[in-house]
Amino acid sequence: MLKLFKEGDIGQAEFLEFVPKLRNDIDHISFTLNNLLTWGHTQMNGAVTKPSVVSLGSVVKDNMNLLSEIAENKSIKLVSQITMNTMVWSDSDQIDIVVRNLISNALKFTPENGMVTVSAQEKKENWQVSIRDTGIGMDEKTIERIFAINTTHTTYGTNNEKGTGLGLSLCKEMVEKNGGKIWVESLLRKGSTFHFTVPRAKKSYRQTG
Repeated sequence: MLKLFKEGDIGQAEFLEFVPKLRNDIDHISFTLNNLLTWGHTQMNGAVTKPSVVSLGSVVKDNMNLLSEIAENKSIKLVSQITMNTMVWSDSDQIDIVVRNLISNALKFTPENGMVTVSAQEKKENWQVSIRDTGIGMDEKTIERIFAINTTHTTYGTNNEKGTGLGLSLCKEMVEKNGGKIWVESLLRKGSTFHFTVPRAKKSYRQTG
């Protein structure tokens, strides 16, 4: 595309129309490479989990900001119902990967003018985090295999966005390394809600962290 512009085969206005798509493609490649590198590291060496006190609200906010352009391009409303003082005990890098993948997936499979909502419910020992979308949903067969580590299931989003199929198996591994579990509820043409649990940050951790 840049070559065509330099050679004068396309005009400036036409080139500028493609800039958002090019930027999304670059962001997607970077995101995919990050997933591949993380997955490769866990497969070859095993990822070392180093838990600390983490603001779940900050993690969600940062990732929503990172993915906001994708949401805007599809006119999808991103909503966080998690406060900044929602503190968890987890590996900050790993929880970041989980949140980013789940929000990215929700955006991928939600059509234009939809909504993606992130919320958290406090339990006795942990927080149950939920990422709900108004997307295309999944059937039972798809639900059964999406978390399988030895299976890559590449699917296309509502705007033909392509994934590697590694994201959800990586999420499962990271969630479990942090002492949680992950599951999904979904209905075709109604949307999906991905849930995962993460340990609460105890008061003693908050005071010393």
